[in-house]
Amino acid sequence: MDIPSIKFKYFEKLKLWHDYLSGNSIFETTKKEYWEYEKMILIWAYSHFHQHLYTSVNNRRIFEAFGYRHNKETKKLEKKNRGEIEEFNLNNCKKRDFWAKLINKLPDNTGKINYVMGNLAVKELFKVTEGGDSKSTPERIRVTAKGLLLGELLYEGYCSENFWKKDFRLYRWGYRLLQIIIVITIATIILVFLNQLWEFKGNFSNKTPQ
Repeated sequence: MDIPSIKFKYFEKLKLWHDYLSGNSIFETTKKEYWEYEKMILIWAYSHFHQHLYTSVNNRRIFEAFGYRHNKETKKLEKKNRGEIEEFNLNNCKKRDFWAKLINKLPDNTGKINYVMGNLAVKELFKVTEGGDSKSTPERIRVTAKGLLLGELLYEGYCSENFWKKDFRLYRWGYRLLQIIIVITIATIILVFLNQLWEFKGNFSNKTPQ
């Protein structure tokens, strides 16, 4: 008989924050070339713009979310309108300007989105539904439950004006509190052990014949 596991959403999101968004995360340090694009896509997947979760998306649909379409005559990527991703009201003006610059750079390297799709699949935030082998990048991907939860976390941190959710405070401070609790617990265990050891030595000394 399988015993159902009890999951607390806060702690699931706390782990996602630690693994993907904290200052120690590999994606915020050495593996960050495509990471900002991945963040935008995750927020988009979580938002009301992406309703059919079972439907997989290709790079054309992702480009549309950024406001781009391929011109059939020139074979180039052209900005057609304000993309869905640009509709998000980011609570940090520096992040908003940075993302705008990244979006404007997309036509310089259209193949970048294919690598982004592959990265999302490797991180198990999206699942490959078509293509994607040892020699080629995915052609279609579908968001996973983990990807939606991280998208929700990103939306809270970048788009919410709530003091606790903004800038991931709830998770940054929660992680610090958890560290403090762990240190206190370990220190308490050590003190109890030493106290018991001293009592044992004291009792042993009293019982030893003079």
